[in-house]
Amino acid sequence: MTCRIVRTGTEAPSSAPAEAEGQATTEEQINAAFLEAFGDPAANTFDTMMQKIDGMSPESLRSFLVKIGMPKDAVDKADDPTLRELLKATLSQMAAAATAVPQ
Repeated sequence: MTCRIVRTGTEAPSSAPAEAEGQATTEEQINAAFLEAFGDPAANTFDTMMQKIDGMSPESLRSFLVKIGMPKDAVDKADDPTLRELLKATLSQMAAAATAVPQ
């Protein structure tokens, strides 16, 4: 399975940091964070993304989670293995939903 980041063009570009208090993370900010963390989406499979998550430093993992919209205080309270497993479980659920056959 190839992982793709889809741009709808509905979000206005923003240069403000995603972690600003009370600010929603835009699709563009999430796409940029995924590109920075995982590289070219067309070159990634689910397995390569899981390997990249395993290889992320704790600082990179925490920074990525904040950039995609996880509250910084929640990131700060959790330990690294929990954050890593949370991200992997979330991506696993997203992959399963993307490949599910409608009934």
